[in-house]
Amino acid sequence: MATKRVYLSSTFVDLKDFRDKVLERLRRAQSVAVAMEYYAAFDDRPADKCLADVASCQIYVGILAKRYGYVPDENNPERLSITEMEYRRACEPGDDEPALERLMFQLDPDEPWRDRFNDKVTGDNEAGARIDRFRAEVSK
Repeated sequence: MATKRVYLSSTFVDLKDFRDKVLERLRRAQSVAVAMEYYAAFDDRPADKCLADVASCQIYVGILAKRYGYVPDENNPERLSITEMEYRRACEPGDDEPALERLMFQLDPDEPWRDRFNDKVTGDNEAGARIDRFRAEVSK
């Protein structure tokens, strides 16, 4: 059985503990984890690096909580966060390849969460409207 490359996507600071647990499980499963924790300095724009890495994997694991995440200004007419860009890339079939298998995990919307990591409280990203839209889309 070939080792699977698995891309881990989420916002970072608010979900660091969850990311650590997923990365540990991927190590135990002897998968090749591809995640921002392993990035060294590079010349590419962060979004370009992330999207190329998603395309190099067979499985995409996404974790969503209550932050939409960083929205790059450059080459981003839809004003998507890097996290949503990664998800969309995983949904696209490649040349002679199907879309990636996607495993999505979402924080229960009623779960208490730190205010500083909740766009509805901070007012970021249209006061949480963007993460709500993204979560609703992924839920379908």
